[in-house]
Amino acid sequence: MNSYDSIVVGGGVSGLLSALVLSKSGKNVLLLEKNRNLGNNCNSYLVNGYRVDTGPHAITQLHNGGPLRYLMENYFDYVPALIDYGDYFIREEEGLKEVPTTLKGYLTMDVLPRKDRLIIAQSLTKMLLSWEFGADISNVSVYQSLPWNTLSSDTKEFMDTFSYFLSGKSAKETSVQRMFVGGGFIEEDIDKDIIRENSEHQHSDKFKRLSYVSRLLNNNKVNYNQYYPRNGLKAVLNSILYSLPETVEIKTNTAVEKIVTENDIAKGVLTKEGPYFADIIVYSAFAKDLPKYITDLPAPYISDLNRIKQSKSLTIWLGLDEAFEEFNYIGGEVWFKKKSFWQCQ
Repeated sequence: MNSYDSIVVGGGVSGLLSALVLSKSGKNVLLLEKNRNLGNNCNSYLVNGYRVDTGPHAITQLHNGGPLRYLMENYFDYVPALIDYGDYFIREEEGLKEVPTTLKGYLTMDVLPRKDRLIIAQSLTKMLLSWEFGADISNVSVYQSLPWNTLSSDTKEFMDTFSYFLSGKSAKETSVQRMFVGGGFIEEDIDKDIIRENSEHQHSDKFKRLSYVSRLLNNNKVNYNQYYPRNGLKAVLNSILYSLPETVEIKTNTAVEKIVTENDIAKGVLTKEGPYFADIIVYSAFAKDLPKYITDLPAPYISDLNRIKQSKSLTIWLGLDEAFEEFNYIGGEVWFKKKSFWQCQ
């Protein structure tokens, strides 16, 4: 009764997707979730008829064989409808202005002082070219890439706010590479070594460099690979639950207290209800919490896990009504002025 082919610890979206793939590969799966509800940050709820999402504002990598696209096409019985995410905007007292996605856009971005616009444009170009020619910019922060002390307070606040918008961290902690990915200048899943090994001609790297630099100089669409599920994030959760075979048993309100190992191989889990055993144990809860469940992990591995910083998000429902037309668009907003739009009304 307590033996399965696979046990999945954690009923968030990644745990549910793991259970889906395992079960459709012929495995008998037990999924254990400590909370009452499934989905974790991939969920929605209603407030006075308005749908509020608890998780990400957009789903990326839905083109060119992205991971979620692959899973939907191969394992979902029902694929949720996806809509174009729209554009990013800066909210000002006078209304909305598009977040710049080209060199010209940054140079003409009149919400910031002209001198700062030139500095940002020069720094963007320099860092993008450095990356194109092989430099590692993943450890270079947005703060480090700019002459921070020479910028105006508004520009500093904008760069800091936009960094939080992209990574959940400040400009000092957000890499320039993340800024380029979020700005659509670099493809998130690009692998230069694979391109080099599988290219049909020896000049493919040069052509790639030109294509990315041309995005900065010419037309560039930030959301070319970003979509949003129609009817909210719960549509994705419902699609996964609908697609799960009967070979998946789900237990909510069931906290795992320990992952049982033998000769460094996971054999099962302990809960207040008792033990469960399986040949495959998938841990899909917070990575940083893994040492709570396995006590004999190597010290260097525990040290690496402790370096993980969780980004927290908050959904705020503003109580909009049908007559309010300020959000009559599809996209996302960035607010960075100390005196916000709402305080000006």
